[in-house]
Parts: sequence; structure tokens; C-alpha cells
Amino acid sequence: MDDAQPAGGNKSTAARLIVSIAAGDVDRISGELWAMGTIGIEEQGNGRHVTLLAGFDDPVSAEAAAITIGGEVELIERDAGLDEWRKWAQPFTAGRFWLVPAWLDDPTPQGHQRIELEPGRAFGSGSHVTTRLALRTISALDLDESSTLDMGCGTGVLAIACALSGALVKAVDHDQKAVNSTLDNARRNNVADRIGAAMAIGPPLHQEFDLITANLLLADLEPIAQAIVDCLGPDGVLITTGHLVEQRDRVRKAIDLPCLDEATEDGWSVLTFGRRGGIEAACRDT
Repeated sequence: MDDAQPAGGNKSTAARLIVSIAAGDVDRISGELWAMGTIGIEEQGNGRHVTLLAGFDDPVSAEAAAITIGGEVELIERDAGLDEWRKWAQPFTAGRFWLVPAWLDDPTPQGHQRIELEPGRAFGSGSHVTTRLALRTISALDLDESSTLDMGCGTGVLAIACALSGALVKAVDHDQKAVNSTLDNARRNNVADRIGAAMAIGPPLHQEFDLITANLLLADLEPIAQAIVDCLGPDGVLITTGHLVEQRDRVRKAIDLPCLDEATEDGWSVLTFGRRGGIEAACRDT
């Protein structure tokens, strides 16, 4: 890590990263900011250039994001403006799932399964396009009593979707805040008895799963790709997203399994891998 000094270390101080980008880069940069730990993003402007205001719970994290992405770090009082993004959060449909921010009471459309999500001080509302892509793919699978691993669980939305579909889920993340958020949201959606969560930098050793979901940036996926494949059961399915369309070949090389299906949206991609059989037989076009 570079010898950059934090903008401040007071526990009552949070920070905001202000970065101006081309409108076409909004989804990609936003995805990177979520992965770096932003707790909310406000988007300003709707022309060729857009300004993103990304809130961070501490100045050190904001400075680290600035080193990678650029922009200016601004110190703010804790809680001041960090929840502004909630004003614009809206429910959305992904496959048969209806994802609703926990502070809204919008009714569930007929034929959909409701997931209420409270991000707390981390990870956003789950509305990023990669989440939608993964949820649509999960919708196409029969997961009744299957074993599932959710790598990089964040708020737990994919783990919850799998649990609501009948799976028994192990969720892991390298951030304890993500683990706590997943467990809280599992209780909120009445699937706590079907989800176990733990902090880890890689998949569990000596375990096999029928389904593995990995919503990870390519830089996080590649180092653990083989370990993930080693955890996939003989008839298992692996869903990977969090990578850009132009990164698909690198994902295929890292996973080295037959690619059964793929879908793209707004420059992001989801790939489904498997060994032909088991729940793969239920996979439909997404």
C-alpha cells in the first residue's frame, strides 16, 4: 500500500469521495466503489459527465478508494449526508424476486418472492446490475434442499434468494460487516435457519456445494478461482458476476469449466459454469 496518510482519524469523522467521470463509466466505477466499501453513492448530473459522491464510514477507506479511482476526499461529520442515497432507493424485480429496501412498504407483485434488505452502514441497497444478473440466473434453478456457497456475500441478498428457493447456504466474506449484515438480513427475511455466515478470504476447504455464487470483481475472483472450482460438486453450478463484459475471457480462463450460459447488461456480465448435470438441468436462458 502506498504511504498515503488518512485525511483524518477522528471516530466522529466520516468521509466522502467526490469523483467526476464520463456517463458511460457510472456502472463500472460504482461497482468498484461498492467493492471498496462505500456505504452509499449519490449520482449528480445526467449529461455526458457525472459526479459521484461516495460516502465512506472512515477517511482511511475513502483515501484508499481515491488512490485507485481518483477524485477528492472530503471530511464530513459522521451520519451527515451518508444516507442521502436512501431517498432514491427503489424496489426492483429480478427474475422471480422482488427486492425492497427495508424502509419501504411497497407491496410484492403477484408471483414474486420478496426480499427486504437493510444495508446498514455497508454495501448499498443491492440494486447494482450485477446483483440483478445473478438473481435472474438463480431464478432459473431448482434449489430445493441443495447446498449453496455465497462467496463475497455483502448484504446477503444472493444467499437469501437461494435460501428462499429452498437451499441451505453458507455465506462468506472477507469483511465482518458483511457477515453481520448478511445475518441481520437473513433474520429479517425469516431464513436465518437456512443461512450460516462467516468471515473468510476464500472458500471453505474440504466441502462441496451444489451451487456457488460469486459476485466478485475480477481482481478478487482470479486468486481464489481454483479453490472455488475445487468446492463445486460433481453436478454443481457456479454463477460468477461482478466482471465487465470485456473481462469474460479472463473469467473463463480462471474457472476452466464448461460455460453453460451467459447474460450481459450495461457493460456487466454473468457467466454460469457447470459439469453438466444436477441443478444445471434446470438452467434456462436468463
